[in-house]
Amino acid sequence: MKHHVALTGALLALVLAGCGQEPESGQPAAGAEAQGGPAGQQALASGEAVALVDGEPISTELFQLFADSGMLRGPGNAAEPREILDDLIDMELLVQQAEDWDLPAEPEIAAQLKAQYYTLMAGYVAERYLEQHPVDDDAIAEAYAQWQQELPDTEYQARHILVDEQAQAESLIAELDQGADFAELAQANSKDSTASRGGDLGWFGPQQMVAPFTEAVQSLEPGSYTKQPVQTQFGWHVVMLEQTRELEPPPLDEVRPMLLNRLRAEKLRSFLETQREQTAIEVNESVLEDVSADAGDQAGTPAAPGATVPDVATP
Repeated sequence: MKHHVALTGALLALVLAGCGQEPESGQPAAGAEAQGGPAGQQALASGEAVALVDGEPISTELFQLFADSGMLRGPGNAAEPREILDDLIDMELLVQQAEDWDLPAEPEIAAQLKAQYYTLMAGYVAERYLEQHPVDDDAIAEAYAQWQQELPDTEYQARHILVDEQAQAESLIAELDQGADFAELAQANSKDSTASRGGDLGWFGPQQMVAPFTEAVQSLEPGSYTKQPVQTQFGWHVVMLEQTRELEPPPLDEVRPMLLNRLRAEKLRSFLETQREQTAIEVNESVLEDVSADAGDQAGTPAAPGATVPDVATP
């Protein structure tokens, strides 16, 4: 179930991003073709035809969609109706040629058409479902109260020196014990991008850093530094806490869009979980294993993380 929820999260991000937005260029035609039947084409041709191209209609609905969205000329580039129609006629000629060549039957092209259809329809279903099941103000207020409880109550301002070897970190701590300036040592020794700022990380919350780093910061008093090097996946750190401050939660109006999006995602996640429970789903594990292996080969080797401030932060 956790695996399903993770996948659903990626899907929810995709469909929520598409809710209420105009489809991208090419999606309407691809969606109609990908249905694999005449229903979508009949819907597009249901209005009075603006033109016929070898008997195939360019409907008023299709013409208006392209005219309103600026798909052919780009947003902000107004075109005369005749120019839009000429572009649509050219597209229809190309589509007819593609059908003569039977391109929609080619596996790769068919998959791309289906993928665009998936994206388009998933977005429309999500939008329709959320219109039917809106998030009300009471739910947002409750989510805001819960979110406030989850927020940390303290922010930290700290510096750090990041090196590759534990022995070097221990040597730097010894220099600090002898009165060396932390910022100067960071400028001279840290491999992190903050070296030019004397290792200054600015203000951050505990959830923004990887766990060992956060634990080290929280153990310090303002003005003190770690007496032992702190190891993370990025190397060895010497950390100095400069000051702390109470974290004031932002007002509801400021975070309302974030909370609304979260609640809408929860509604869609619940809807999809119900759909899964009510639907017969069969997974061909051997085929999945084969395509997963192919995907892994194409992905390549990820680059090693660099030493920058975001690298210290958790995703």
